[in-house]
Amino acid sequence: MADLTQWNKRTGTGSGFSLKSFGIVMLQFILIAAMITGPGSGLAWAADEISRLVLNKNTLTLSEGDTYSLTATSVLVNGSTSDVTIKADWNSGDTNVATVYAGNVTAKKEGTATVTATYMGKTEVVNITVHKKVKSLSKDKTKLSKRVGQAPEQITLEAAYTDGTTEDVTAKAEWKSERDAVATVVNGKVTPVAAGETNVTATYGGKSVTIPVGVDIVRRIDPDPESVDLRVGGSSDVQLIAMFEDGATDDVADKAEWTTANGSIADVFKGKVTAYGAGQTTITGKYGGKSATIIVNVETVKRLEADKTDLFLKPEQSAPVVLTAYYADADNSSQVVTTKATWSSSDESIADVEDGVITAHSVGQATITASYGTKTVSITVDAGIARKLEANKTSLSMRKNGTEDVKLEAVFASGAKEDVTAQATWSSSDESVAYVSNGKVRANGSGEATIKAEYGDKSVSIPVRVDTARGLKATPSALDVKTGDSKTVKLEVTYADGTTEDVTAKAEWSSDKPEIADVIDGTITALGTGQAVITGKYGDKTAVVTVNVELAKKLKASKTDLFLKVGGTDNVTLEATFADGTVADVTTKAEWSSDDADVADVTDGKIKTYKSGQATITAAYGGKTVSVNVDVSVARKLDIDKKSLSLRKGDTAAALKLTAYYADGSNEPVTDKAEWSSDQEGVAIVSNGVIRAIDSGEAKITAKYGDKLVTVAVSVDPASKLEADKQRIELQPGSTADIALTATYADGKTEDVTGKAEWISSNESFATVSDGTVTAVARGEAVITAKYGKKTVKVYVSVGAIESLTASDKTLYLKEGEGKQIVLTSKYKDGMVKESTDEAEWTSSQPGIAEVSHGYVTGVASGKSTITAKVGEKSVTVVVQVELADKLTATHRSVVLRKGGEQQIGLTATYGNGTTEDVTNKAVWTVSSTKIADVNNGLVTAYESGRVTVTAKYGAKTISIPVDIDTATKIAINKKSTLLKTGQSEQLTVTATFSDGTTRDVTTEAEWTTRSFKIADVNEKGVVTAVGYGKTTISVKYGGKTASIPVEVDSLKYLKTSVKTIELKAGQSKQVALTATYKDGTEGEVAPLAEWKSSKDTVADVKDGTITAYGKGTATITAKFGGKTATLKVIVK
Repeated sequence: MADLTQWNKRTGTGSGFSLKSFGIVMLQFILIAAMITGPGSGLAWAADEISRLVLNKNTLTLSEGDTYSLTATSVLVNGSTSDVTIKADWNSGDTNVATVYAGNVTAKKEGTATVTATYMGKTEVVNITVHKKVKSLSKDKTKLSKRVGQAPEQITLEAAYTDGTTEDVTAKAEWKSERDAVATVVNGKVTPVAAGETNVTATYGGKSVTIPVGVDIVRRIDPDPESVDLRVGGSSDVQLIAMFEDGATDDVADKAEWTTANGSIADVFKGKVTAYGAGQTTITGKYGGKSATIIVNVETVKRLEADKTDLFLKPEQSAPVVLTAYYADADNSSQVVTTKATWSSSDESIADVEDGVITAHSVGQATITASYGTKTVSITVDAGIARKLEANKTSLSMRKNGTEDVKLEAVFASGAKEDVTAQATWSSSDESVAYVSNGKVRANGSGEATIKAEYGDKSVSIPVRVDTARGLKATPSALDVKTGDSKTVKLEVTYADGTTEDVTAKAEWSSDKPEIADVIDGTITALGTGQAVITGKYGDKTAVVTVNVELAKKLKASKTDLFLKVGGTDNVTLEATFADGTVADVTTKAEWSSDDADVADVTDGKIKTYKSGQATITAAYGGKTVSVNVDVSVARKLDIDKKSLSLRKGDTAAALKLTAYYADGSNEPVTDKAEWSSDQEGVAIVSNGVIRAIDSGEAKITAKYGDKLVTVAVSVDPASKLEADKQRIELQPGSTADIALTATYADGKTEDVTGKAEWISSNESFATVSDGTVTAVARGEAVITAKYGKKTVKVYVSVGAIESLTASDKTLYLKEGEGKQIVLTSKYKDGMVKESTDEAEWTSSQPGIAEVSHGYVTGVASGKSTITAKVGEKSVTVVVQVELADKLTATHRSVVLRKGGEQQIGLTATYGNGTTEDVTNKAVWTVSSTKIADVNNGLVTAYESGRVTVTAKYGAKTISIPVDIDTATKIAINKKSTLLKTGQSEQLTVTATFSDGTTRDVTTEAEWTTRSFKIADVNEKGVVTAVGYGKTTISVKYGGKTASIPVEVDSLKYLKTSVKTIELKAGQSKQVALTATYKDGTEGEVAPLAEWKSSKDTVADVKDGTITAYGKGTATITAKFGGKTATLKVIVK
């Protein structure tokens, strides 16, 4: 029937049938239907009639290639609904832009198209906009920093499409500010509202970009000035200069939040500081998260000044002093505080003070002090005393019998001067040099003195020099003369005043060698050869003259070496070269001598020999000497034909030949003339160079002729090899061992020479030896050496030598105060084994940790020490651990607590020997933050939420236990999302999961927030209340973790009015119902909640769904609610 009705409507409209014809046809049709269906069927047909068709979208924006499913719902006149998406007839106005099939829209290319859905005569339209596919979005600004009051700033958004093209989509995009209270955004234009931070998000074509925005973000804040000085009642404006992120600065004093540390001293309002009481305080200004402080000084005295700082008064004379205080305020104000100040005198017997009036009482000096505030000032008072004395001359240089006048003036505190020469007391340190009376100085004798003038307590000294020589000079300063010559030297003095005088005749003269040169009144006479120093003295000055009398520069002998026979003679001449270059024969003038007159003597250069030998002749003249060596019948060298001999016992060697060589190059055989000897006649004897071997051994044959010697080494039966039957001996103290010694000779014969050899021990404290028998004395080592002929052999002896040393324990584990005995065993190299605990030397590397005595070790304190036992050169070590744990084990690996909660942690130590001990009360317990939690002997007490680490330390080991106080590993809200209606509330709960795996409902402990309280608000108990249409996020924070859920308020599937058309007369009113169908499928009357609007309020107006007609015409009434719109037509007749 419905299809027939539709057909009739279509054909009726198209054929031009009259209404009358249509009515006849319809009447016939109804009668036929009634006859077919029977009574009552007409009611069922009326109920299936559709009142309107509703689509889930009226507008749709897609990107190329996107799809979207539209739904069509039929609303029947009886109010029931049905999904007719498949049944509806769907068409696209431009299939090049978008196609549609069964409600499924596919975007083809950029453009617009209209999709129409038709069902049972009802048609609804969806406007489709297709954009090119957006690949990415880019913005021209990555961050904005704005100031309140600044002009809006434009952000440009550019879309990059998949086809490679780009487009400015600033105006097309959807813009949103996270915090409108900080900054708003419209089409990319950002307007700063208030200080803070927000994020601006632009969305277009399924892509989004975010730009952080900061408003009035302060980088730093500085006060100007940093300190203020005020008087009580005064005020001063200060500035608070904020530097913002963009580098700009501004005075924010009137915007800042101000506080004062002491309002009774000074307070502040909008940067204006007002002083109320004396003292110092600080004011603090806060703005934009930063703060700065300013020091305020009230009634602070910057300096204190007296109009007089020095006073000169006569006894009983008075003088006033004015005291002025200068304050550290902005005006640098001042005030006379003479009567307010505190006055004092360092000596009231000299001068006292009252309210600034100073009175002198007696002669002397006093200091007057005035104090006001924190400042003081001093005034020096001189009562009848000169401040200083001044003499018109500071030093005097005088000649004997001369006079000088000195004037003395006293300078007083007032600056006045007075001649006090006659009143002063004058004195001289040495009146034999200078005398003074009333300033007149008279020079009495040469020297130095000090003149002193005294007046009152002041004095002045003047040094005086009388006839004081500054220098003394002799001319010439050196002389070279011949014996008998005379020379005069000039002596000149220079006085302190620069004058000079010839004092040759006045000076005192002397000679250090008058036999060489003498002096009288500056005339020097040469008396003998040599050098003398002449000294001239005048006053305390001296000058010297060096005098050389016939001093030779060089002395040369005609011969320096002579060889003479006994009784021979020879002449030597001597030539001297003087300083002036002249040369003279001084043979007869020189002094000749011989070091051995029995061999050779000399007279005036003539040498005569007396016996064989050697002598040195010396000639001396003019400070020089020369020597002549004289050999008298003495061989310079002896030579023998053999240097060594090897003989067998009883052999006689051929006679040796001895030759003497003399200085003149001649030689002669002297074998029979020489003196022969043997140092070992038991081995070999000699006579006139013939050697006979007596016994085995070695001897040295010596031949002497004159003072020359020559030797020959003789070996009788020398061994070619020497062997001992032992190379090393191991003995214990007191034991002995025998060594046999065998000599092998060149002819191969051998002999036991144990008894003949020489035996030596390197250290008889350890071992001795006698004829090859070694006796051990004490523990140690020695080397036994046997010597026979030129051969030696060594035997090494060890007495009590230990091969190894063993301790009963390698490691000891002790408690404090506990002890244990270590047993020490020695194994000697001779195989003997014995306990050597008591004879060992015991030491501990850390006596403060472990002590040892005779091997008994005692634990002293926790730690590690090494015990060392030493016997001889061997030692062994034992490691001692005193309460030193190998491992610590806690009863809890982690702890989770509530604020105020407690948990006991136990601690067990495992030692190296495997034993364990509860050390909970012995350990040192610490916590990383005592503000959050504390620990005492393992008992942890929670104070504040957070995470800390509890650490236990014992026996050089530590263990850490994390403690979480109201700290969650994660939190979860009981819902993933929620849909609410305006005014509706819902309880959310949050569950925290802690590190130990436990969970707890922390809804009332958590911190709840909403992103937009205009849409939905949440209280501290997690109750969410819907406020207005929109989408927002509810967030919860607990124990450092956060969670959130999306909340939608008034989210509708569609909105409809109870009627589509109303006819009214002017003045009539009618209530229209507005029904919202929510996403959860429920429905509600929302007329009072919706936003109503009339297209022509002169025809009809509307309020909360009540429509009132005013004038003839047609108006469209629009209702908006939950993002949906519904319309109806009002006809006013």
